[in-house]
Amino acid sequence: RTYDLLRNKMQNRTDGGVCPYFIPLSFITNLITNHLMTLPQRKSLRLKDFDYSTSGYYFLTLVTKNRMELFGEIIDDKMYHNNAGQMIMDSYLTIPNQFPTIKCMDAVVMPNHFHCILEVCDNNTTTISAVMRWWKSLTTHKYIEGAKQNQWEMYDKKLWQNRYFDHIIRNQHDFDMIRNYIFQNPSRWKKDCFYQ
Repeated sequence: RTYDLLRNKMQNRTDGGVCPYFIPLSFITNLITNHLMTLPQRKSLRLKDFDYSTSGYYFLTLVTKNRMELFGEIIDDKMYHNNAGQMIMDSYLTIPNQFPTIKCMDAVVMPNHFHCILEVCDNNTTTISAVMRWWKSLTTHKYIEGAKQNQWEMYDKKLWQNRYFDHIIRNQHDFDMIRNYIFQNPSRWKKDCFYQ
Protein backbone atom coordinates (compact mmCIF):
# COMPACT_ATOMS: atom_id res chain seq x y z
CA ARG A 1 0.00 0.00 0.00
CA THR A 2 1.02 3.61 -0.46
CA TYR A 3 1.07 4.04 3.33
CA ASP A 4 3.54 1.20 4.01
CA LEU A 5 6.50 3.52 3.53
CA LEU A 6 5.04 5.97 6.03
CA ARG A 7 4.26 3.24 8.54
CA ASN A 8 7.77 1.77 8.31
CA LYS A 9 9.34 5.17 8.62
CA MET A 10 7.38 5.92 11.79
CA GLN A 11 8.16 2.53 13.35
CA ASN A 12 11.89 2.87 12.64
CA ARG A 13 12.12 6.54 13.58
CA THR A 14 15.04 7.43 15.87
CA ASP A 15 14.79 11.22 15.79
CA GLY A 16 12.67 11.48 18.93
CA GLY A 17 9.73 12.88 17.00
CA VAL A 18 11.62 15.75 15.37
CA CYS A 19 10.84 16.11 11.71
CA PRO A 20 14.15 16.58 9.86
CA TYR A 21 12.61 18.55 7.00
CA PHE A 22 12.27 22.31 6.66
CA ILE A 23 8.71 22.79 5.47
CA PRO A 24 6.65 26.01 5.50
CA LEU A 25 4.08 25.95 8.28
CA SER A 26 1.72 28.40 6.60
CA PHE A 27 -0.04 25.57 4.75
CA ILE A 28 -1.34 23.89 7.93
CA THR A 29 -2.05 27.21 9.65
CA ASN A 30 -4.13 28.33 6.68
CA LEU A 31 -6.00 25.02 6.58
CA ILE A 32 -6.97 25.28 10.22
CA THR A 33 -7.78 28.98 10.13
CA ASN A 34 -9.79 28.84 6.92
CA HIS A 35 -11.79 25.73 7.75
CA LEU A 36 -12.21 25.60 11.51
CA MET A 37 -12.46 29.29 12.30
CA THR A 38 -14.42 30.78 9.40
CA LEU A 39 -17.11 28.29 8.47
CA PRO A 40 -20.69 29.11 9.50
CA GLN A 41 -21.79 27.61 12.80
CA ARG A 42 -22.82 23.94 12.63
CA LYS A 43 -21.69 23.40 9.03
CA SER A 44 -20.11 19.98 8.64
CA LEU A 45 -16.35 19.91 8.18
CA ARG A 46 -16.35 16.35 6.90
CA LEU A 47 -15.45 15.73 3.27
CA LYS A 48 -18.67 14.87 1.45
CA ASP A 49 -19.02 11.22 0.40
CA PHE A 50 -15.65 10.27 1.91
CA ASP A 51 -15.55 7.05 3.95
CA TYR A 52 -13.83 8.03 7.20
CA SER A 53 -13.27 4.37 8.07
CA THR A 54 -10.86 4.07 5.11
CA SER A 55 -7.32 3.08 6.07
CA GLY A 56 -4.81 5.92 6.04
CA TYR A 57 -3.56 8.83 8.10
CA TYR A 58 -5.68 11.68 9.49
CA PHE A 59 -4.62 14.97 11.05
CA LEU A 60 -7.08 16.12 13.73
CA THR A 61 -7.44 19.31 15.75
CA LEU A 62 -9.77 19.76 18.72
CA VAL A 63 -10.23 23.09 20.50
CA THR A 64 -11.60 23.85 23.96
CA LYS A 65 -14.88 25.74 24.11
CA ASN A 66 -14.25 29.49 24.10
CA ARG A 67 -10.56 28.63 23.67
CA MET A 68 -10.14 28.34 27.43
CA GLU A 69 -6.52 27.62 28.32
CA LEU A 70 -7.03 24.58 30.57
CA PHE A 71 -4.14 22.25 29.78
CA GLY A 72 -1.00 24.13 30.81
CA GLU A 73 1.15 26.95 29.51
CA ILE A 74 3.92 27.79 27.07
CA ILE A 75 7.15 28.99 28.68
CA ASP A 76 10.23 29.75 26.56
CA ASP A 77 8.67 28.03 23.53
CA LYS A 78 7.98 24.79 25.45
CA MET A 79 4.63 23.36 26.48
CA TYR A 80 4.32 22.54 30.17
CA HIS A 81 1.27 20.36 30.81
CA ASN A 82 -0.67 20.73 34.00
CA ASN A 83 -2.45 17.62 35.32
CA ALA A 84 -5.35 18.19 32.94
CA GLY A 85 -2.98 18.45 29.97
CA GLN A 86 -1.27 15.23 30.98
CA MET A 87 -4.69 13.58 31.23
CA ILE A 88 -5.44 14.67 27.66
CA MET A 89 -2.24 13.05 26.35
CA ASP A 90 -2.69 9.91 28.45
CA SER A 91 -6.27 9.56 27.21
CA TYR A 92 -5.09 9.95 23.62
CA LEU A 93 -2.73 7.01 24.05
CA THR A 94 -5.62 4.77 25.21
CA ILE A 95 -7.49 5.04 21.89
CA PRO A 96 -6.03 1.75 20.50
CA ASN A 97 -7.30 -0.07 23.60
CA GLN A 98 -10.85 0.87 22.62
CA PHE A 99 -10.30 0.81 18.84
CA PRO A 100 -7.64 -1.81 17.93
CA THR A 101 -7.53 -0.76 14.26
CA ILE A 102 -6.58 2.82 15.19
CA LYS A 103 -2.97 3.77 15.96
CA CYS A 104 -1.90 6.95 17.78
CA MET A 105 0.95 8.80 16.15
CA ASP A 106 2.44 12.27 16.71
CA ALA A 107 0.43 14.56 18.98
CA VAL A 108 0.74 17.78 20.96
CA VAL A 109 -1.38 19.15 23.78
CA MET A 110 -1.47 22.95 23.68
CA PRO A 111 -2.99 25.28 26.31
CA ASN A 112 -6.39 25.33 24.58
CA HIS A 113 -6.24 22.78 21.77
CA PHE A 114 -4.93 19.39 20.73
CA HIS A 115 -3.36 18.19 17.48
CA CYS A 116 -2.76 14.57 16.54
CA ILE A 117 -2.22 12.15 13.70
CA LEU A 118 -4.25 8.95 13.78
CA GLU A 119 -3.56 5.97 11.56
CA VAL A 120 -6.58 3.92 10.50
CA CYS A 121 -5.36 0.41 9.74
CA ASP A 122 -6.68 -2.15 7.28
CA ASN A 123 -9.86 -4.05 8.17
CA ASN A 124 -11.13 -1.10 10.18
CA THR A 125 -14.84 -1.02 11.04
CA THR A 126 -15.15 2.30 12.84
CA THR A 127 -14.99 5.92 11.70
CA ILE A 128 -12.84 8.82 12.81
CA SER A 129 -16.02 10.56 13.98
CA ALA A 130 -16.87 7.63 16.26
CA VAL A 131 -13.36 7.66 17.70
CA MET A 132 -13.54 11.40 18.34
CA ARG A 133 -16.98 11.18 19.97
CA TRP A 134 -15.69 8.49 22.32
CA TRP A 135 -12.46 10.38 23.09
CA LYS A 136 -14.20 13.71 23.73
CA SER A 137 -16.62 11.94 26.08
CA LEU A 138 -13.77 10.19 27.89
CA THR A 139 -11.71 13.35 28.37
CA THR A 140 -14.76 15.36 29.47
CA HIS A 141 -15.60 12.74 32.10
CA LYS A 142 -12.00 12.65 33.35
CA TYR A 143 -11.82 16.44 33.39
CA ILE A 144 -14.99 16.66 35.52
CA GLU A 145 -13.43 14.19 37.98
CA GLY A 146 -10.27 16.31 38.12
CA ALA A 147 -12.28 19.47 38.70
CA LYS A 148 -14.17 17.83 41.58
CA GLN A 149 -11.23 16.07 43.21
CA ASN A 150 -8.28 18.32 42.38
CA GLN A 151 -9.84 21.74 41.79
CA TRP A 152 -8.99 21.92 38.09
CA GLU A 153 -10.38 25.09 36.54
CA MET A 154 -13.95 24.41 35.42
CA TYR A 155 -14.85 24.91 31.78
CA ASP A 156 -17.91 26.73 30.41
CA LYS A 157 -20.66 24.08 29.92
CA LYS A 158 -18.59 21.97 27.50
CA LEU A 159 -14.93 21.05 27.48
CA TRP A 160 -14.59 20.92 23.68
CA GLN A 161 -16.05 22.85 20.78
CA ASN A 162 -18.73 20.88 18.93
CA ARG A 163 -16.70 20.78 15.75
CA TYR A 164 -13.20 19.49 15.13
CA PHE A 165 -10.91 19.89 12.16
CA ASP A 166 -9.75 16.90 10.13
CA HIS A 167 -7.40 16.62 7.20
CA ILE A 168 -6.84 13.44 5.19
CA ILE A 169 -3.10 12.96 4.76
CA ARG A 170 -2.57 12.09 1.13
CA ASN A 171 1.17 11.64 0.63
CA GLN A 172 4.63 11.70 2.21
CA HIS A 173 5.10 15.46 1.75
CA ASP A 174 1.76 16.15 3.44
CA PHE A 175 2.66 13.77 6.26
CA ASP A 176 6.07 15.37 6.88
CA MET A 177 4.64 18.87 6.77
CA ILE A 178 2.00 18.03 9.40
CA ARG A 179 4.50 16.27 11.67
CA ASN A 180 6.69 19.35 11.46
CA TYR A 181 3.73 21.57 12.31
CA ILE A 182 2.88 19.45 15.37
CA PHE A 183 6.47 19.46 16.59
CA GLN A 184 6.89 23.22 16.17
CA ASN A 185 3.47 24.20 17.54
CA PRO A 186 4.69 25.23 21.04
CA SER A 187 7.49 27.42 19.63
CA ARG A 188 4.96 29.19 17.38
CA TRP A 189 2.30 29.67 20.06
CA LYS A 190 2.05 33.47 19.77
CA LYS A 191 1.48 33.13 16.02
CA ASP A 192 -1.07 30.37 16.46
CA CYS A 193 -4.64 31.01 15.29
CA PHE A 194 -5.84 29.79 18.71
CA TYR A 195 -3.60 32.15 20.73
CA GLN A 196 -5.59 34.77 22.67
